[in-house]
Amino acid sequence: MHLLLLLTNLLLWEHVSSKSNLLLSTEDLYHVVEQAHTNYGMSADIYHEFTEDVLKAVIIILRAWDYPLIHLVLATTILPTASASNNMLQRINDVKNGIIGLLEGLEIILSRTQPGVIVDYPHCSGQREFQSSDEDTRLFAMYNLCRCLKRDTQKVESYLKIVKDRVIFKDNY
Repeated sequence: MHLLLLLTNLLLWEHVSSKSNLLLSTEDLYHVVEQAHTNYGMSADIYHEFTEDVLKAVIIILRAWDYPLIHLVLATTILPTASASNNMLQRINDVKNGIIGLLEGLEIILSRTQPGVIVDYPHCSGQREFQSSDEDTRLFAMYNLCRCLKRDTQKVESYLKIVKDRVIFKDNY
């Protein structure tokens, strides 16, 4: 729309000005507008593909937490203070259940937008630090894992907001 207004203004300016520095032909304008339209179409295609890739990325991020959350649960059960570990254990289980529910919904959405697509995700083989005899090493491993979980769930939230905005405002894109 802005390009059309600009071109209209250029044409009007050409007729108002007694000496035009620009020599624009209708054919030149036609080619410029056609190229702009082609670029917009390709950009829209890229944008649509990106939205579907975001869904895959979110699934990969969430699936990557299958085993680390198990390690976190096990490490939490042996924390020195029972009340802290019980509260933390409950929250970890809540996050784990939330991830499971989120994955179920995302996989349904992905199967509708890309039927037959299979998303490969990394598997965590184990956390050596959680098996250490040194308590500080185990606590530091828990801290790092919790930090990564927070970062990844924030990424998931941000990515899903992009997808939501894309779906809600699809007519404006």
